[in-house]
Amino acid sequence: MSGVQPQVRETPPGVRVETNSEGLEISATIGDGGDSKSSDGLLKPEATGTCANINPVTSGMVGWFRANDFTDATTPQTVGVANGGISIVPSGFVGPNAFSDNGTGFVDLGNGTANEYVFPTQVALDAWINVPALPAPGTYAPIITRWNAPATDRSYGLWLFNNAGVGEIVGTVQQANPGPNGTYLEAHQGAVPTGQWRLAYMSYDQAAGAVFACVADATGGTACSSNLAPGGTGVGVAGSPLQQTTTATTRIGGTNDGRFFNGLIDEAELFNTGDSGIGNAVNRPFDLGTSGSRGKCINFYSITPATQTVSEATSPAVNYSVARTVQPGLAQSVYNENAVVNYATANGTAVGDTGPGGCPTAPNTDFRATGAPVPLTFAAGSVAPQVFSVQVCDDTAPEPTENFLVNITPVQPGGGIATGGNAQATTNITDNDTIVGANFAGNTSTLSVAEGNVTGNAIPVVFNRNSAAGWLKQ
Repeated sequence: MSGVQPQVRETPPGVRVETNSEGLEISATIGDGGDSKSSDGLLKPEATGTCANINPVTSGMVGWFRANDFTDATTPQTVGVANGGISIVPSGFVGPNAFSDNGTGFVDLGNGTANEYVFPTQVALDAWINVPALPAPGTYAPIITRWNAPATDRSYGLWLFNNAGVGEIVGTVQQANPGPNGTYLEAHQGAVPTGQWRLAYMSYDQAAGAVFACVADATGGTACSSNLAPGGTGVGVAGSPLQQTTTATTRIGGTNDGRFFNGLIDEAELFNTGDSGIGNAVNRPFDLGTSGSRGKCINFYSITPATQTVSEATSPAVNYSVARTVQPGLAQSVYNENAVVNYATANGTAVGDTGPGGCPTAPNTDFRATGAPVPLTFAAGSVAPQVFSVQVCDDTAPEPTENFLVNITPVQPGGGIATGGNAQATTNITDNDTIVGANFAGNTSTLSVAEGNVTGNAIPVVFNRNSAAGWLKQ
């Protein structure tokens, strides 16, 4: 298609796709290319503690390293092996933790064996990264790779590259065709600043024989390029499978030929599915990379009953239940670790007390408050609800019906409130105290009172003189 000029079109709506002079798609953006929020319906970050309704994001997920440990959350029997200067630090972007690599370490996935995370035809990789500095100019820092020096011993890679002082995400694949060395493809997409979190993403389109590299920011702006875009390398062989390695293993933060990453890596994910066209690729990274309070909630919670009414008589213990549910489409991995939800009481019109012991004798104490949040722990593999109670106090003050609140907050490993669920429960307390009073007029000398709440024989009565109506209690 020689003579066709480069052009930009929108497909699907909100996705800007650029083609080259041959009419082949070479790049795509949403928003301002990783620097602003898009308007096309791409998943956006939600407020902390909430979850968005998102498309299932785990189709094809075969590896999920969340940096809470070195275990694959999709198959917990698979444990990565930490080597050198890599550790887990409480500095995660999505979850509480991240992998911290000082430029000398890596996690060897699949127990370090060469037969784990083999992708014959398609692959997609993503991870959130934050680097204090770019690698040396012209060098590649590995994020997730299955890569060694010989062309016959490399398959796929997601990298950070320093292009004359500009950070770029790079996706690489070694196609198997034509044999024996295959075809090397490389795509570049910037920009990646230092000291800020960015989502790095790559995927392989086997049908077109193309590799894509994408970068997304925390607001959903995303940009992608292919190996045919400026800065890219190689013209792919349509339909070619990926080269299979002989000794190289899949690693986070390192390669078999001695290259390393320096910085933080969070939520490293591996998929055995690719993208059909760059217009689809640009829609995918943020959906895949967001987790926890930023969208892909791995646990949902709800407290019940949402509303109940009790009498203060006998100082009852009021029961509540917190249920743990699962995001539709997410694998069993959500239950493969302990989860913690905090609950805490809050005053409504009723007043709580946090002092030691049971209900105090103070006349205006209505319930036993928690004070500090109280953790509820869901054991790994368990979906059983957690049950707790709050004691209501039978005070001596005549009062109208009052209420207090119980709030829940997901803590570890993040998550939000289930769709249609309750983050808060309201408990109404009805009174059982009788107001003692009397009223008489004229020259009546007899006073009758109800005996409720009268201590002994002492009945405090105050009179005012009223010349028209006689003596009245006030």
